[in-house]
Amino acid sequence: VITTPNAGVSSFIEEGRNGFLVPPADVDALAAVLDRCLAEPSRLDAMREAARDSARAWTWKQFRDGFAEGLHEKVAAR
Repeated sequence: VITTPNAGVSSFIEEGRNGFLVPPADVDALAAVLDRCLAEPSRLDAMREAARDSARAWTWKQFRDGFAEGLHEKVAAR
């Protein structure tokens, strides 16, 4: 999983364990993560399993609640 901190599921990402977070619109950061993935394909297998395990632990209710909370925080900050 590669996502940004602005995505609804970013709070579930454990950097380098089950995915990567890159700043929005940061092409260099995205390229660095993609280079890292290409350089360490065996690590991706472990990360894939960790991502699957994380996804299995979530319920749709948790996802909706987390997304709604994040959205509310962003709107309230404006």
